Amino acid sequence: MTRQRMHIALAIVALLLGATAAGPAAAQRLDRGNRTAAPPPPTKYRVSDDDLQRIGIAHGDMPAFPNKCYGDVSVSNEFFGQFRAKGFSLEAMCLALTSPWVRYNVETGKPLALTKDFLLEIPDCFKNGTPFLDCTFAFSQWDGQKLTGRDQRDYRALANAVDAAVHRVLARGRYKTECRCEDMQWEPAIEAVMFAPRAYCKVDVAPPCLEKMSERAARTGSLVTEVFGEEFDGVPSKGTVFYGEFDISSRLPRGYGYRIHSPEGEDDSPYLDLPPGQRIGIGVQ
Repeated sequence: MTRQRMHIALAIVALLLGATAAGPAAAQRLDRGNRTAAPPPPTKYRVSDDDLQRIGIAHGDMPAFPNKCYGDVSVSNEFFGQFRAKGFSLEAMCLALTSPWVRYNVETGKPLALTKDFLLEIPDCFKNGTPFLDCTFAFSQWDGQKLTGRDQRDYRALANAVDAAVHRVLARGRYKTECRCEDMQWEPAIEAVMFAPRAYCKVDVAPPCLEKMSERAARTGSLVTEVFGEEFDGVPSKGTVFYGEFDISSRLPRGYGYRIHSPEGEDDSPYLDLPPGQRIGIGVQ
């Protein structure tokens, strides 16, 4: 996977959290929530490439499906159809699909089905590609812990601030023109495309030159995110809720979407073999 390994992301300003002197205590509060009850563990499965192919997902050197996501990931018409019927664009579905660190439904606290690389059950409120704005964050996406009422209000304030800031950036005419090959370079250390400083261009689908310079890590026709959160000029850059890479696209309802940033560190809990006769949950939860 290309995007899932990135550890460059934006912690957006936490409005209404009080003075910055609150420091580490405030920085931890949103993710910790109310820990009075242990949530059920996420549904984490070890799935072979053959099983992924049968589900309708391909990556790496596997034969590609018609619907290309980010990097080298693609999905079948049948797989995408389950989400399109619920109002998802390909971009919104792929942003969520390639975010397996989202392990709980943020509105219900229910554990989600996922593999090491893919989130197979996606909350309905992710359909616009802007989950912090569209979901009611009653539970942590990382560990399923219930969030306090104050946490939920802070999430809403954060989301509104980010949405307003992004639209101010777009209104100034940035990310309107298509990127040229000379505007792009592949950065193998983070397995991501980087853009020339102040290019402020967009890429709806990867051109052949990007596949060549990335040595096929980003396939021709695949989706591309334009900007890392920390480099998004005009968008707040401090806080405790993490925004990952942004995709600027007219095919997303608000003109943009993003991944929720992956947490730092590794998840040591095991991935389980699928019991005989049991099917993995796939689709919108």
